[in-house]
Amino acid sequence: SVINTSTNTVVASIPVGNFPSGVAVSPDGSLVYVTNFNDKTVSVIGTATNTVITTVFLSGSPADVAVNADGTRIYISDSANDSVSVISFTASTP
Repeated sequence: SVINTSTNTVVASIPVGNFPSGVAVSPDGSLVYVTNFNDKTVSVIGTATNTVITTVFLSGSPADVAVNADGTRIYISDSANDSVSVISFTASTP
């Protein structure tokens, strides 16, 4: 959900995958990354439109997500495989 903090109201709800478990925001605020535990995916949301702009499919069970300082990589913990996946983005992706 997107919440207007000055009015404390929900202004949008964004459907993502099954059992969303982790959320991270890009440094510039333009993207939000949501890990979907049961779907084994990461939903990438564009904040300008409040829509999922791409979905990244993973193996294992993605849990938490973090973004590096310049927004070019996300790190996803995988509780099924005791590992961390790294996804790199360029100017043309997602």
